[in-house]
Amino acid sequence: MLPSGAGRVAAGRAGGSRGGAVRNTERDNVAGEETGKAGGGRPDPMAVVAGISVVLTVAILLAVYGLSRKPPGAPIEILPPPSTPTRGPTPTPVPWFVYVTGAVERPGVVQVQPGARVQDAIRAAGGSAADADLYRVNLAAPLYDGQHLRVPVEGEELSPDTPPGGGTIPRLININSATIEELTALPGVGEATATAIVAYRQQHGLFRRVEEIMNVPGIGPSKFEEFREMITVGP
Repeated sequence: MLPSGAGRVAAGRAGGSRGGAVRNTERDNVAGEETGKAGGGRPDPMAVVAGISVVLTVAILLAVYGLSRKPPGAPIEILPPPSTPTRGPTPTPVPWFVYVTGAVERPGVVQVQPGARVQDAIRAAGGSAADADLYRVNLAAPLYDGQHLRVPVEGEELSPDTPPGGGTIPRLININSATIEELTALPGVGEATATAIVAYRQQHGLFRRVEEIMNVPGIGPSKFEEFREMITVGP
């Protein structure tokens, strides 16, 4: 049985509606594809910022971790202050003994320090007497250990052995055994020259003649004549 006219009209409308729905769905799919293509070509700014934040956070964490694992430096060593060397007691010089006679207040043996002069021995003997003839005494003359010093009285005749300008009875100094202090008792011989005499003696051996002392640097013929009669090489 064939449908009526009204049925055919209704069926045609229904078919048209289905056809329109299909076409709308296809248009929506095409629009979605185009929108997806457009979105895929331009990244989302918020996503980019979030990604950069994550990268920076990871980098900071790695840096902090690396610093925390840095090996410690060398330990600081505290050194004690340098010790000050303790000095031993200064040796006391051995005094010289001088026999003082003549015009002094207290004649006798007196003690003087090494390197002392005639005036020191006279002072140790109580000073010169009122009748002392000090013009004939060389107060600046050096002394030596064991010396006999005589201070003349005014008008007293001095012994021929008494050196001019001095009131001492000389003792021959053995240049082969004399110390530096004893050698400085010679006129014109200071500590430097006395040290040179001892050094020469140690290097070259004992002097065989008194004239050999002129081989010592600093001692020439003129200086040698000043003390020639005061030295010996004997025992």
